[in-house]
Amino acid sequence: MKMKSKKAILPKEVLNIVLAIACIVLLVYLGYKLYGLASEQHELQQARAHLTNIMGIISALENAGGGERSYILYSPKGWALSGWPYANTKPKSCKEEWKSCICFCKSPFLASYKESVLSKTWEALKYFFGKKRGYEIILKECNDFSVCEEIKYSQESFVLSYDTANNYKKIPLSINLIDKSKKPIKISLKEGNLKIVGQF
Repeated sequence: MKMKSKKAILPKEVLNIVLAIACIVLLVYLGYKLYGLASEQHELQQARAHLTNIMGIISALENAGGGERSYILYSPKGWALSGWPYANTKPKSCKEEWKSCICFCKSPFLASYKESVLSKTWEALKYFFGKKRGYEIILKECNDFSVCEEIKYSQESFVLSYDTANNYKKIPLSINLIDKSKKPIKISLKEGNLKIVGQF
């Protein structure tokens, strides 16, 4: 009789264990999702704060009639600072009536650059962004998650890159690469030309 009783209880215990494990897995999953959401919102706040500071520097340079300032930009990691338009395209958060804009975009693509020698990374970026495909990827990422501000300079008088050479006027600045170089970005205004330049 006792053996029958134990066998009858066993399926119920197994069911309880399976339900307990399922509840634990569900709680872990929900916790992970909530952490990701909170982390994403924190990154967005960081991006907005940095963009506000950069716009403040540009405004100060305009009021001073030009000049140059350095700005330390080491966060949020996995994001990129980009200038638009490129080939007549802009992210959704860059309003249609804006002539040009500067955007912080979450960029898993640029965050994936892990070259140990930064000069090699620059060569890779020049090669990749010398083709339209690089901008198509960044545009998609900017459309997914970004914050933008208007820049009142034409495409010709606005440079955002690691280099001021004409061929590379708009190469997004990866926050991961800026952090790796430990060098501030340079924001300069001279003769109506705005330059935001990352350094290796």
